[in-house]
Amino acid sequence: MIRKGMFLLVLTLSIWAVARFCHHQTKGFRLSKLKHNTTCLAHQRSPSLTSDQRALLDQKFHYLGRGLQCFAFLSEDGQTVLKLFNNRYQNRLFWLQSTPLRHFFHHKIAYNQKKWALSFASYEVAFESLKEETGLLFFHPKPCTECPLVTLVDPLHISHKIDLAKTAFVLQKKATMAYPYLDTCSADQAQSAIQSLVTLMQKKMSLGINDRDPLIRTNFGFLEGRAVQVDIGPFSLDPTLKDSQSHKEEITKITLSLKHWLEKHHPEFLPHLYDAIENL
Repeated sequence: MIRKGMFLLVLTLSIWAVARFCHHQTKGFRLSKLKHNTTCLAHQRSPSLTSDQRALLDQKFHYLGRGLQCFAFLSEDGQTVLKLFNNRYQNRLFWLQSTPLRHFFHHKIAYNQKKWALSFASYEVAFESLKEETGLLFFHPKPCTECPLVTLVDPLHISHKIDLAKTAFVLQKKATMAYPYLDTCSADQAQSAIQSLVTLMQKKMSLGINDRDPLIRTNFGFLEGRAVQVDIGPFSLDPTLKDSQSHKEEITKITLSLKHWLEKHHPEFLPHLYDAIENL
């Protein structure tokens, strides 16, 4: 009995170790995480691809990274990011609602339904009001009949064909992340970049768009010297933000991490940040 117990323990630990190794090697990506990943918001519609957008999808897309909402893949020419929604909330809801004891999980069900809706609502806000400021090219929340197959290359360099017509995704211009971009800037370029970043933050507030995660290091970048928000997941509408009297204080808080980074890496750029905020 002891030997049998030890064997089962070793077997269980081995299976767990292999599973964790595979998860690490694939960076958590599996094709199954893209199935049934579409919106729960009935009013959302998927527009038709333009010929230029369709041409972008003729390339292979290589794994770039992942966030809470999406897996990101970079086009072969390095210009476009294809973001595919993770079905984490849909998958959780399926299992929670399938159990005979689902009435015990009504809070978890409500939570995941809310997060599912918020993810797609955020991209809708960005696509309708901040297309230029986010670099968004296309938003496909619902199944359609017009989108092509696309080739994804996963972290193990294995190619997969997926049907975008059945998949929720966005196309977004590839930006250079904020801090690496500022590392390459001259004084004049830094002044323009920092001013653009502050202007973007003010525009979001003026439109009543709340950003629940305005972290500059991971969520902002630059396209041709112009600030863009790369991570679109945390947007929601809040009309109280339109009050311009609070903008300076809020942007000062949001840019505190940038201030500390500039103090350490580029103190000569600090006056540009102070001036941009003071002129709000």
